[in-house]
Parts: sequence; C-alpha cells; structure tokens
Amino acid sequence: MLREGISPKISEFFRYLASHSEADNGLPSLSELGRELGVSVASLREQLEVARALGLVEVRPRTGTRRLPYSFTPAVRQSLGYALALNN
Repeated sequence: MLREGISPKISEFFRYLASHSEADNGLPSLSELGRELGVSVASLREQLEVARALGLVEVRPRTGTRRLPYSFTPAVRQSLGYALALNN
C-alpha cells in the first residue's frame, strides 16, 4: 500500500521502504520482495545497493536487512565527494 505523497518516480524498493513501517525490524528476502513488487532479484540488488550507499538500509549477515532512520547526511556526503573528485 502506497502512502499518499510518495513520489511515483522513486524505485519500487524505495517505495516499499517508505511505505512499510515493519521494514524497521527487517525486510523479507530479495526473492520474496521481488515476487511482491513484481521486479527481478537482480534489479532489487541494484536498488538495495543504492539504498545502502545512501544510508537508508543496513545489511548484516545472518540478521538480514532493515531500514535505518532517515538522515540526509549520507546523500550529501556522496554527492559532495563526487563533486570534489570532479573538480577540487
């Protein structure tokens, strides 16, 4: 179920994270998520990696994946690091 106000332009995985409060306690396996969202596991892996880089999720062996509290800082750090790499 999609919360009102969630942009339709974000990925299926990001939409899932934003609309499922139970994601704080853990996410289903990628194969289960893929079936639920109608996307391939490969696509979900890519989306998960982006979410991880942005500090939206934490992935741990044996305990799985869970949503982290939102912080704007990781996205800004990634963008700033890239901008500095382009032009000091």
